[in-house]
Amino acid sequence: QRPSIRRMSTVVCASCIVAVSLYMILAVSGMYQFGYNTNEDILTNLGHNSPAMAITQLLMAANIGLSFPMNVYPSRFTLEMLLFSDAKPSAMRRYLMTLSFVGLAAIVAIAVPNITTVFSIL
Repeated sequence: QRPSIRRMSTVVCASCIVAVSLYMILAVSGMYQFGYNTNEDILTNLGHNSPAMAITQLLMAANIGLSFPMNVYPSRFTLEMLLFSDAKPSAMRRYLMTLSFVGLAAIVAIAVPNITTVFSIL
């Protein structure tokens, strides 16, 4: 394996572990705080004017913003290996695939404004 692929695999694995850890801490904290009265959208439990809510929203935005690129890379790499395994590497193909992933995510985010709907599909 090339060193850059090995290094990126390590980075992707580490970022997934960090993301899962943050989600688990948030889930356990929410369950401990609100019990069975926890809303589907956990960010609505604290109220809109709470300083804890502002901090939680900031941390969730940072988590999503930092983990999204780490999810695009393995998705693009896997799709590229499935469809173009024998082809020469192409920067243009990588750019177009990345743009497609990001564009699709943006379209879904705009078309489905309620995250609960997306989670119910998954």
